[in-house]
Amino acid sequence: MRSPTIHSNIGCDLTSNPTESIFPLPLEIIERILTHCRIPDVIAFARTCCLAYLLILGNSSPKIMWKAIFLNNFDDPCLSRPVDWKDRAIQRLKAELHAQSPNSDALETFITAIHEAAPGGPSTQSLNIEWLERTLKTTSEVLTSNADVPRSQAMVSAQLRSYTGLSCDPCNAERARVLTFERRRNSRLYVYNLHNYTGRHWGPFSDDGKVDWIHLEHLINVLIMNFRELPGPWARICPPHGLRATRKYSAPANDLEDPRDWAKVSGTWRRYVSYMDFRSVLNLVYAPN
Repeated sequence: MRSPTIHSNIGCDLTSNPTESIFPLPLEIIERILTHCRIPDVIAFARTCCLAYLLILGNSSPKIMWKAIFLNNFDDPCLSRPVDWKDRAIQRLKAELHAQSPNSDALETFITAIHEAAPGGPSTQSLNIEWLERTLKTTSEVLTSNADVPRSQAMVSAQLRSYTGLSCDPCNAERARVLTFERRRNSRLYVYNLHNYTGRHWGPFSDDGKVDWIHLEHLINVLIMNFRELPGPWARICPPHGLRATRKYSAPANDLEDPRDWAKVSGTWRRYVSYMDFRSVLNLVYAPN
């Protein structure tokens, strides 16, 4: 059993002032308790005193403890390279705290969490997806476009909104209604404007062949909102969308016959088409304003 003593260059150790604290307990017990806590609670505990800070955020904080904390809150990223579990956990916490006005780092963290979500269908659990749904549904700014940000950040933001597929709208019904109306109007103006198809690639691609997430987001918005207006049984033809549909092997009827085909590319495809009155298209393209 390890002795509860840690020294630091700031002059604190775990043997000072042991009364009326948790630190008379063996470190193994304290670490085991922390592994069952949410990351915000772990950081809050680290701020209670110098001793807790040394144990949790100090340079000698146990890597195995942080790995257990991370995997208790998120999916295993299954990376072949070494992982700094403490740094990765703190990145996720910072992204959550900055979700109301996310910067590029927060947006990249959200997208990484989507890419690293555990594979499986809608009925299987993914801690990453559950965390993203909780975080994004309690915010609104992260899911709204902002014309004042650089195009590189706007592209990352559009990628995140494309992944959500309008499944993380604000809980406030009036706010969600206004946001949906604005999205549909802006997306229709973008999708049916033929000037947006003058590049070398016909479709949602940049001139260098990479995905144009801004264009793709508008296409997704138009299709999903059209699906929502379908009457009766036709509403059931809407394809899976949203964060849960971004996971590997989540495609319908994916029986894992070929482990390499995680997107079910070899399966049966369904084509969805949305038409707009050609006169309306001409009005959009050639209107004076």
